Amino acid sequence: MKIFRLVFKRKKNQNAVILNAAVAAVLFAVNSYAQTYKFDFGVASVPAVTGYTKVTTANLYTIPYANDNTNGTFGFENWDSTHLRGLNRVNPAGLNRDVIVGWNNNGFSSFYFSVRVPEGAYTVTFYIGDPGDTATTTIRAESRRLLVEKLHTAAGQIVTRTFTVMRRDSSIAGTTANVALDVSYGREYPPICLSWDHKLTFEFSGARPCIGGIDIVKADSGITLHLCGNSTVVEQEDEPWTAWGQMVHRFFNSSIIVNDLANSGQTSSGFISSNRLRKICSVMKAGDYLFFEFGHNDSKTSGYETQFQANMRTFRDSAVAHGATMVFVTPVARRGDTDSSTSVSGSAELTRTTARSLNAKLIDLNAMSLRLKTALGNNSTMEYAHFVASPLWPDQPAINDDTHFSDYGAYEVARCVLLNGLKAASLPVYACLLDTTTFNPSAPDNPTAWSIAYSLDTIFRHATPGAIIRADSTFAAASQALNNRSAPLSGYPISIHPASSTVACTVHEGGKGEFSIYSCNGRVVAQKHAAIM
Repeated sequence: MKIFRLVFKRKKNQNAVILNAAVAAVLFAVNSYAQTYKFDFGVASVPAVTGYTKVTTANLYTIPYANDNTNGTFGFENWDSTHLRGLNRVNPAGLNRDVIVGWNNNGFSSFYFSVRVPEGAYTVTFYIGDPGDTATTTIRAESRRLLVEKLHTAAGQIVTRTFTVMRRDSSIAGTTANVALDVSYGREYPPICLSWDHKLTFEFSGARPCIGGIDIVKADSGITLHLCGNSTVVEQEDEPWTAWGQMVHRFFNSSIIVNDLANSGQTSSGFISSNRLRKICSVMKAGDYLFFEFGHNDSKTSGYETQFQANMRTFRDSAVAHGATMVFVTPVARRGDTDSSTSVSGSAELTRTTARSLNAKLIDLNAMSLRLKTALGNNSTMEYAHFVASPLWPDQPAINDDTHFSDYGAYEVARCVLLNGLKAASLPVYACLLDTTTFNPSAPDNPTAWSIAYSLDTIFRHATPGAIIRADSTFAAASQALNNRSAPLSGYPISIHPASSTVACTVHEGGKGEFSIYSCNGRVVAQKHAAIM
């Protein structure tokens, strides 16, 4: 069994930073009742634009999860604030007079910004660019939902991008019930999983990400796409795995809300029994869409067909009862599949025939993914999660996953669903796409030319300067002997090395390694987890 460890080096002025962030959060919270949150990013010497709250590199989100109950709390979730730099450009006036950029001499720039908000959908506008230099910015929300894809801006070019993003938790409105979260390996554990915690989180990455301001306004209307599925749809928390549900935001304008409740390992029956469909029904309204993509896990049980068809009817009936459009999506093909009629143990064909019998809309993703696979070469691994050992943690073996996607694969599969599937199924939501150019699965993007900035956890896996990543058991043993204490997360051992002011949290469970990051005074500075399959 392997040991994975990520360490955090405390800055000498951390206590002052925590105090500054706490004071700013209290002042900001006064106006949080309006559910409108506006931030002007830059330097303290430049007054905030009227109606905005100033954000500088000193504002870190340091409130422990258990005590994080004040809407309007905000800050960077960045354990090394030296990777952030505030710049005062003097001109022009407005939100982009002064900006914050990601700055990392190792060649990677990535940082998180979070704000505590009530559950719901929020229309978010980003002010991107630098008056004094070029910038390249990729923006993700929550658990790696792609919003802005590698946006290049020239010096002086300021661009706005607007999306509507869902912040959710496990409670079900009007009931005492909750979604049964999958907390195995920290997968959906709220303090770790960004899609189920208290706050909206945005990740800025790229060669030189630059942000001047953010507007966050509660969205009272909009069409919602409710996504139901398994690990091929889920919001994968960690690189290098990615699912097509994480790419959907990038293709729609701000009139569309995406509510992805998929979960890894999920069957259609499990989705119902874990209250995920009930959670969707508590917010689903006329004009919404209910997407169903199951089969990979259902078909692992002999004789699954009868229950699978009954579950499809249950989903269809739920959509009809709420005035929503039911859309069945055939399960994406595995790398070894060649025949769509038998693909994924026959569940693709069963989805087709049952959808037709229910007179429901159908997107044949399975057939399109087979065309994509053929175009790339049936032996190609570019679209699947196949990675050699070198880009991952130093002692992690290569990944050879023939079911789940790489970033590139998830992007291309999302294009199959949205740019091709929506149009073929004559779904009106197709008109809300930012680009309605039809995608041909037989002519995908060139995988060797396609690229996007990695998410922060992978960047730190790549990093070697400063001994950010360590994998020696001697360090763990020495640390525990010096000072062993219980972590705020039940069952997660934490070791502290007083001499170097580093913290390491290591879990060995089911052959997987996970980490959380803490400051030395016990306050949570940032939490991420990694599950290495």
